Amino acid sequence: MYRGDEKIAGESEEEVYKAVGLCYIEPELRENRGEIEACLSDSLPKLIKKEDILGDLHMHTLYSDGAASIEEMIQKAIELNYKYIAITDHSKRLKVANGMDEKKLLAQIEEIEKLQEKYELVPFCPEAFSLPTPRPPARFIGDKIIDINGVDKTEAFLKGAKEALRICKENNIKIFIGKEKSPSCGVKKTSAYINGCECKCDAPGLTSKLLKEEGIKLISEWDLSS
Repeated sequence: MYRGDEKIAGESEEEVYKAVGLCYIEPELRENRGEIEACLSDSLPKLIKKEDILGDLHMHTLYSDGAASIEEMIQKAIELNYKYIAITDHSKRLKVANGMDEKKLLAQIEEIEKLQEKYELVPFCPEAFSLPTPRPPARFIGDKIIDINGVDKTEAFLKGAKEALRICKENNIKIFIGKEKSPSCGVKKTSAYINGCECKCDAPGLTSKLLKEEGIKLISEWDLSS
C-alpha cells in the first residue's frame, strides 16, 4: 500500500487494515455483511479459537466406524486439554456404519469400566440403565413417555433419571450437558405428541428436569457451539 510514492503498508494484512484506520478483520468475517461498520464501532464478533473448544460430544471408535480406540481418544482429549468427551458409536440399526450389536456393546462397556481404573471418567447414558439398546423411539404424550409400540415407558425412563442423579451426586457433578430432542436428556427440546402431531416441544427431558430440581446446572449441547 502506497501514499504517493511512499510505501506505508503491505508486510501483513494487519498492517494494511491499520493503515486505513480499521481493526483487523478475520478472513472468515469478510462477507460484506456489516463487518466494516462493526469494526468501526468495536463490535466485531470474536471467532472461536482452538483453545475455546472444551470437549467433543460426537466420537466414534473402532467399535463402529471410527478409526481409533477408546483409550486413544481419551489420550488425545487429554492432550487437547478437553474437559469432557462422549463416545457415540452407532448401534446395530445402522449396519452400513458397522453399528454395534449387543455383544459389541457389552464388550465396550467392559472396556470403559477397565479404563475407569486408569482415567477419571464419569460416562453415563440415563436410558442405558433401564432400557434396551437400541430402544424403540419414544416421545412424551402429556406427562407420560410412550414408545412407538404404544407401551408406557415412563417408569423405565424415571429409573434411568434417578440413577443419573445418583451418579452426579456420587461424583460431585455440578453441570449436566444434555442431548437435545431426547425425552430423557433434552434441555431445551424433547420429542412429543401434541394434538396427535409429532413435534419438538420446548421442555426438558425427564432426567434433565430431575437434575435441575436437585440444583445441577443444565447446559444444552447446542450452546456449546453457539
